[in-house]
Amino acid sequence: MGEVAMTVAARHWMAGVPAYQGVWAAAFPLSFYNDFPGPGLHWVAALSPYNEHLARKVGALNLALMVLSVWARRRSPCSTPPRCPAVTG
Repeated sequence: MGEVAMTVAARHWMAGVPAYQGVWAAAFPLSFYNDFPGPGLHWVAALSPYNEHLARKVGALNLALMVLSVWARRRSPCSTPPRCPAVTG
């Protein structure tokens, strides 16, 4: 049972990361450019000059991929572990 709970927690975390990055980049592109992935780190700023349009598009892409992933997961025949052959062996 603990293994299934960890899988569910991992799925929720993996769905939350693109949402966090997507909202950050789409709503606050300059902050995303200057501060991603966190305080003291500047991964995006080290790559190229600031481009607001690109930052917003990256945010929208992350949000769209998150929505698509959640939709696909909900429509999957393996949405519950006992029905999925990969989980039951």
